[in-house]
This record gives sequence, C-alpha cells and structure tokens, in this order.
Amino acid sequence: MYNGNAQIGETVGLYDVNDQLTGYSVSFISNGQPDGYIILNPSLNGKPITEYALSGEDTYSLLENDVQSTDAVTVDKNSTHNLPKRLYNPSPLEYGIDVSTDKGSYVFDTRHSLISKDTYKSDYSGSHVPLTAVFQPSLTLSNVSGHAITDAYLYTPLLMGNMPSDYNDGKTAGQDGEQNCGPTCLTNIVCYYQQERGKSNLVPNNNIPNTYTALRNYCLYSPTGGTLNQSAGPAIQQYCKGQGYTCLMGDNIGGNLAGDWTNYTQTLASNIPIMSIISGYTSSTSTSTESHFIVTVGYDRLSDQSTWLEAYDEWDARVMYLRVGNGTPLTGMQGYSVSIS
Repeated sequence: MYNGNAQIGETVGLYDVNDQLTGYSVSFISNGQPDGYIILNPSLNGKPITEYALSGEDTYSLLENDVQSTDAVTVDKNSTHNLPKRLYNPSPLEYGIDVSTDKGSYVFDTRHSLISKDTYKSDYSGSHVPLTAVFQPSLTLSNVSGHAITDAYLYTPLLMGNMPSDYNDGKTAGQDGEQNCGPTCLTNIVCYYQQERGKSNLVPNNNIPNTYTALRNYCLYSPTGGTLNQSAGPAIQQYCKGQGYTCLMGDNIGGNLAGDWTNYTQTLASNIPIMSIISGYTSSTSTSTESHFIVTVGYDRLSDQSTWLEAYDEWDARVMYLRVGNGTPLTGMQGYSVSIS
C-alpha cells in the first residue's frame, strides 16, 4: 500500500455509544511522521476495513488537535490527555473522543461539537441510519476505472461547523453547523476554484465567512428549513457575477442510482465539479427522507461492479468515498455541473 517503509504508530479502540468495543483505529508512521490509518471492524465478514487513508493523521489525533482550539467551554487539556484513549464511532463517518471540561465529561465529535456523554448516548441510541452512508472501498477490490477532477486532493474542504450559523439544535454546546450544508457546499466550490483554478477574486481578501454569508443569503437560507434546493444554483451564479465571473450550471444529471453513470463520469472526466444533492431515509424504519449537499469531485468503479463517488462532504475535511446504487441508504440524487470562468 505504501511507497516506502511504514510502521504501526498507535492502535486505539473503536467503541459504540454504550462503550462496547467494536473495532480498532490503527495509525501509521513513515519517516517519523504520521502517514495514514485504517479503521477496522471485525464484525464485517470478509471486509473488515471500513475506512482508510494513505497519508496524514488518524482521526483520533485530528480530533485531539481540534479540541485544543474549541472555546465552547474550558477544556481541561491535561485531564483530556490522560483519559484512556477510545474513539467513538456510532455510525459511518461519525467519530468522537472523550474530553474533560470545567462542566464535566463531554464528547468532542467530527462536527466540532462538545456534547455531554449522556446526550451523546441519547442522540445515537436506536436504529438511526446515516443519510450519508460513507465507507472507503475495500482494499481487496481492484479499481476498474475512475477519475478525480484536477487538484481535487490538494483542496481541504470547509466544514459546516466552522461556518457562521443561524441554527442551533439545543443539543450541543455551540453552533454545530447542521442545516449549513447547502451554503457550505457552494462555498467549497467557490474556494476550490479560487485556490486550485486561479480565480483569484472569487473570495475577496480571502474572507471565507463573508463569502459563506453572501452565498447563504442568496440561497434564501432558512434556519428551520435549510437551503432550498432550487435556489442553490442561482445563488452561486449571482455571487460569481458580483465578483466579475461567469458561472454556468448544467442540467440535472443524477437520479438513476442503480443504472447509468455516464453523465457523471463524463462531467468529472472533463474536470468539472458537480454540486450534488443526495437524499436518503432518516432511519431504518422510517419512510421519511432528508437531503444533503456535497461536492462530487471524482468517481471509482470497482471490480465488484460497485460505483463510488469521491466527494467533499462538509462533515469531514477530507475527500470521502460515497457508495451509490441499490442496497445503500442513498435513495436519490441530483447533480449539477458547475463551471466558473
């Protein structure tokens, strides 16, 4: 897997919200530096690796570093470092670590929220199935075809929890970023074009919060209803026009999740990012659905015929892999190419 030598750095137990051991996070070191990780879930027959990266820090270390900058409550950093290491993984892509604060024991999670242990357990108890059921492809499968847009992996996605927010669900210590996916998705597209495509005036003075706020306002954003899907395209076009650029939005190319992905693959092969609106069931027993915005930046077809989209998903500052098609919680998709010139 690695070009060169790598050593196991640290193994941290993976736990559910009831503190039951479910797997392990194994980090790697190369030349004295963090160099990737794997998430192991032995309960998955034949495919225990559910997520991995071949560079950078592991999820526990990232969260441990991020919690140092939180100002929601005073974090007792000495106590936090001395706590037994355990990485909570209540659902795909959702992680948390124990922290000690001046108000008691909390969990700091991938949404950059501090949540009391009791509330954390309550939030994830039951049969919730995450809308964005995201896993990395199995290492045992070969990649038949695929493509990522130019410099997709050089850009670090913005997180919803780091954006100005009008929404607070009352469960967290601060603004947790929920309902911000639409304008954050658009801000990621704008910032990507500025940072990796040389559109230097798209984000005046590199002021990302102002750019986000402008896009959110153009989206007719509502704290109770999120972003109106039909307003996102006109919002980014209006914003770009105000900065002296032209933004062309393509027609909807998504929808048939079990069938032909020709329009997606052709668009990505032309190095054009796609604003995608995915939808899925909110739980394993519910027929209600909810939507989520992501930026699709690539795709992979594996030898088992599965199709994976590479995406900036605003829950995590990495390029993630999203499995699409039958047998996944993902039940619908809209996709609009976005070209800025």
